[in-house]
Amino acid sequence: MKHLSNKQGYEDCFERSEEGYLVATDDFMEKLQDDDFQDIIKHKFLTYLLIEDDPVENFHLGNGAEIGDLKFNLKDNRDWVMVNYVYPESPELLENNAQIYRSGKRLLASHLHNILNQSEHEMLDSRIAQPVFLPQDEPE
Repeated sequence: MKHLSNKQGYEDCFERSEEGYLVATDDFMEKLQDDDFQDIIKHKFLTYLLIEDDPVENFHLGNGAEIGDLKFNLKDNRDWVMVNYVYPESPELLENNAQIYRSGKRLLASHLHNILNQSEHEMLDSRIAQPVFLPQDEPE
């Protein structure tokens, strides 16, 4: 969120709470009710996760998770966006995913690839890994 709050056009979307937290403004939360606006913000946030080094992302991906989904909490202006990290059941895949992250790439759930357009995929190709399936995990 810190990164998004510094982007041109988003300066008025965030403010400091009395406790000092960076929170979404009421106006931003109202706009977030709109599906089209959610698509724009989901796109921005996914791009942030692919480009920036986020400490929470670092923890989860470094331990073998993949970015599973992005969800909005429309009732809380402090925790308004949530990243769902998914861990594989297989220890082999868990270690494989961690190695992929250490190589500088991120694993995304397949539906998240649709958020990025073709030119962004090409530009961010070095940051996005393709999922690896062990023989017993191959999709049918």
